[in-house]
Amino acid sequence: MKETRKTLTAQAAARALRLRTTHGYRQWHPVSVFDLTHKIGVDVRFINSPSMEGIYCQGKEPTIIISSLRPAGRQNFTCAHELGHHLMGHGVQFDELVEQRNNDRNLFPPQEIEADSFAAALLMPKIAVERAFFIRGIDPKKCTPEAVFSISNWLGVGYQTLVNQMRMGLGLVDEQHARFLEQSKPHAIRKKVLGQECRENLHIVDQNWLDSAVDACVSDLILLPPNIVLEGACIELVEQDQHRTLIRAATSGIGRIATTDSAWAAFVRVSKKEYIGRAIYRFEEDVCDE
Repeated sequence: MKETRKTLTAQAAARALRLRTTHGYRQWHPVSVFDLTHKIGVDVRFINSPSMEGIYCQGKEPTIIISSLRPAGRQNFTCAHELGHHLMGHGVQFDELVEQRNNDRNLFPPQEIEADSFAAALLMPKIAVERAFFIRGIDPKKCTPEAVFSISNWLGVGYQTLVNQMRMGLGLVDEQHARFLEQSKPHAIRKKVLGQECRENLHIVDQNWLDSAVDACVSDLILLPPNIVLEGACIELVEQDQHRTLIRAATSGIGRIATTDSAWAAFVRVSKKEYIGRAIYRFEEDVCDE
């Protein structure tokens, strides 16, 4: 089983990396999996369902269904997982809540091993993860929870998901350091970074945030360097001083953030909280009747 698992993992990862190349994503770039899935002709829809992570429905118009109630990083990984089912011809799949899965990965069916491996390689390839640490001058073997949290934001995955990939998938941290990172939970990291309790989702964005928009939901907070200017009604300033800028995703739509010297900029795409509907419309602005 160990050799079979190794083979399945390698084949799925190779498939993911070929897909990246085919659609113009360099191996060190993050991937917006919802945008990519739309490009290859698979529709993605969000529904209000507390009982599942995702569903893949095959047919003439293949569709992936994602629970709108899951965290954003989980939704991204689930979409990539279901896309793996689609590309590897697994047929209709229903994926239950992560909390209900058997934790013994050796007992996973082969198609689940393939889909998980595909998703990890698509969203967190080794080159992208290593480069994210390198350009920040951080040794992943000694990295802090805050650094991992920030990089997980950029890759669009959950904090624990990235820790798992760094340890088991990429071998960038040993088991001892992984256990150290696992001791820090996202709510504690948010509190440490902001210096206060933070119940909202937080995106830590620095000037190394390249090749990707900042995708957020209404009420999310975005922590930025100082000297940032905002463009667009979908984002609003919370506070700004000589050390940092804190903004909030205020309403659905697309905005832009940039340094005052224009040396760095990024788009911010905001969707409704727990958005329900087709993924391609998730950033549409609200239209108010006069």
